[in-house]
Amino acid sequence: MNKTSLKTAVAIFALVAVTGCAKGTTVVTGVTRAAISVEQVQLYTQPPQGSYQVIALVNASSGNGWTDQQSIDYAVEELKNQAAAVGANGVVL
Repeated sequence: MNKTSLKTAVAIFALVAVTGCAKGTTVVTGVTRAAISVEQVQLYTQPPQGSYQVIALVNASSGNGWTDQQSIDYAVEELKNQAAAVGANGVVL
């Protein structure tokens, strides 16, 4: 393997090791709905006004990323993935 191929392989490994390395869990507490796209999931720092239904408890974490902010971003994306999978259009943090 020449140096260029080795550098490429290392770069690809680093990219794979850093991206998509968040993990999460979902505990269904209500009636789930059909899955929706991740882009439709909103984050709330407090419960939205009006009525809403709690359909699941989602949890996500990530210790990967080049920075703390990048690790948080991965975890938030995983929260949205977990919520979207059970049809939740919002996550209260």
